[in-house]
Amino acid sequence: MRRFSKLALGSVAVLVLTGLYQSWIQVSNLKTLFGTDYGRVLAFKLVIFIAMLGFGALNFLFTRSKLLRAAQQNPNELAPARKALARIGVESFLALLVFFVTGLLTVLPPGVHAVHQTTLANASPSATTSDQTTSQLKPAEGASIEILSPKAEQVFKGDKVPLRFKLTKGKRGHHVHAYIDGELMGMFTGKQGMLNGIKPGRHVLELRVVAEDHQTELDAQDRIEFVVK
Repeated sequence: MRRFSKLALGSVAVLVLTGLYQSWIQVSNLKTLFGTDYGRVLAFKLVIFIAMLGFGALNFLFTRSKLLRAAQQNPNELAPARKALARIGVESFLALLVFFVTGLLTVLPPGVHAVHQTTLANASPSATTSDQTTSQLKPAEGASIEILSPKAEQVFKGDKVPLRFKLTKGKRGHHVHAYIDGELMGMFTGKQGMLNGIKPGRHVLELRVVAEDHQTELDAQDRIEFVVK
């Protein structure tokens, strides 16, 4: 029990630090946290996580000492163990909820990009998509992007499409926005990723190089068509 408690403390510290960093990357400010679907789901996840930490602190400060004392004084007394099991059960249930909510976050565009998507959706309806794209893109300044996978006219089964690309960042490029049929579906900082929730049919995939502010898209893009069955 003592060894597990030390492991749990270290794990919580790692979760808090990495969670804060990832939240800053994906949301960056309170307006995005409460003003986007991604941010609101993340806030709900944080509430559950804080509740889980509360039960964890209760178990660490009180349940652990009672179990240790019971083990030393009367190993056959089951009442402390039952009470401890109930508290640990609640904490475990909250942990499962955190996992489920995290799964939901994976199919939502990150908050910083949801803001960008809203800006695109609110653009003048009289302009065509091509006109909007051309007017919004900034000079590439050496940036370029090439889609390596999927290939043109490639057919996939299921709603997941693996993505690979060659990115040249140039002076201002930082990461990549992935659009399916004009809808922002994700951002990628490496050389590969996975597009989730793709519906059956023919789709247009477009990748655009983006600056570090998550908003400035550069005139560096590539486009292909693929099919999902």
